[in-house]
Amino acid sequence: MNYLFTFVELEAFVWTLLHSLWQFTLIGMLVIFINRRMNKVSALSRYWVLAMALLCMPLVSIITYHLVKPHEIPEHAVVAPLSVDSKVIPDQEIKVAGTNSLGAKQIVEQWISSHAFYIFLFWACGILVLGIRMLMGQLQLLQLRSWGQVDLGIRWQVRLREIGQQLGIRKSVHLAESHLVNEPITFGFLRPIVLLPVGLVNALSQQEVEAILWHELAHIKRHDYLFNLIQSLLETLFFYHPILWLLSKEIREVREECCDDLVLKQGVKPMVYAESLLHLARLINAQNNQFVMSTNSLNSAMSTRIKRLFSPTRTPARHKPFTALIAVLMILCLTAYAGVSLQAQSQVSVELEQMNVLYLDVEHQVTVAAEGVPAAQLKVTSENLEIISKASGKYVLKGKKLGEAILEISGPNGKIREAKYEVRRFPDALPSLDGEMGGTIWKSTLDKLDRIELSTPTEFPNQCRLTSFNVTYVRKGQDPEEVVNHTGVFSARTRELFNKAAKGDIYYFDQMKCQCGTEAEERSTAAMVFTIAVKEKKTTE
Repeated sequence: MNYLFTFVELEAFVWTLLHSLWQFTLIGMLVIFINRRMNKVSALSRYWVLAMALLCMPLVSIITYHLVKPHEIPEHAVVAPLSVDSKVIPDQEIKVAGTNSLGAKQIVEQWISSHAFYIFLFWACGILVLGIRMLMGQLQLLQLRSWGQVDLGIRWQVRLREIGQQLGIRKSVHLAESHLVNEPITFGFLRPIVLLPVGLVNALSQQEVEAILWHELAHIKRHDYLFNLIQSLLETLFFYHPILWLLSKEIREVREECCDDLVLKQGVKPMVYAESLLHLARLINAQNNQFVMSTNSLNSAMSTRIKRLFSPTRTPARHKPFTALIAVLMILCLTAYAGVSLQAQSQVSVELEQMNVLYLDVEHQVTVAAEGVPAAQLKVTSENLEIISKASGKYVLKGKKLGEAILEISGPNGKIREAKYEVRRFPDALPSLDGEMGGTIWKSTLDKLDRIELSTPTEFPNQCRLTSFNVTYVRKGQDPEEVVNHTGVFSARTRELFNKAAKGDIYYFDQMKCQCGTEAEERSTAAMVFTIAVKEKKTTE
């Protein structure tokens, strides 16, 4: 059986996501504090501050996961499979309470632990949706690369190569017009490509077209496409955090400013460059593919960029909504974190050794272990479960009645936690002959069998036994013959029916009843139909 997560790993992962709420908010506040004191520095310096802050976020989450995850798991603790069959998936780690009743912190921790799977499911659904969005964006770029292109001519190809050499670009950059774009875009890392809308070259002057090419090649020089891809991946993984999205938006704005500065350093006149940006704004509407680098990017404020062309060291104050949002999130997250301290106390785990559901009258092996608490000082009780103590930390649980069952674990200072399970009826058994539930059966095989076998789709020993069944023999052109069996073993009369078997004859096994465990009532099982096959004897001449 494959395991996606152990319960301990799943809960540690969920706690990592929750901790990221206050951690990323703190990083965002730090970035705002630093950026407000960098008004007179270059856009490149501000870009690297923002980029490093964004890359710190996944690094902090990785470190948090390793700190939250227990470093030592008792040797007798057996990993339980992740399954959605149970009504409530038992949580693994909570803190030992200092009183006989659960405080607010323990209540929150228990709620998060018991709902860890659903929190993970929410995150996974978000990943799926945004992952599809990323995939569609990449497919769109493949479409742009594959068809719809128009050659611009040798003159602009040569000019693009000259600009690339001045910028120190050694890669071969492809330049073309495309019917599928309505603004200049750049994408690709190993094989970069610059696409211009059809007719744009004729609508702008030569100097304005060259200014646009300078800007697009500046993106290639800076490897912006690759970092933008990393940004999109982080936006997908941490989609739930608005601070990351706002920080990523800020990075895209400053990135355009960095390219503007790089263009001006190459000798392009600010007035010519500003006119080219204004003409683009009037001629086109930017498309919404997050993976492309565009001169007229909607992620960048056009008026701000144009102002910077003439006073590049002045940074506009545009962080007021950003700062307010960070402040609100920081207050909420710090308040929650003050009431829920993850590492303050010892931890306890409860793990079923076979399944995470309980079957009626079936023995389930369970392991209970607490960090820093001897197993002899742990007390395990339940009203709806029969509990048999085995070796140190080992118990056997048996459900007394169907429905929800609560397992209470107490320590020296009182109750530690409650683990909720669902007690179900043992699964229905499936009949078979020679491992098959129907089809063709050899007569020689039928002669060797003495009973109908029952099997159950669980990891537990079969608790069911056959109490009765009917077998009906049908031969073409003759009346059916029926025999009733009162056990799972074939009676003498049933053996007589089997002895009559010939090629093509049919046997029906139906009205099968069985009992499972200590249940008084009988269950019905599926019917079986077999057709007899006979091995032909070889003839010799």
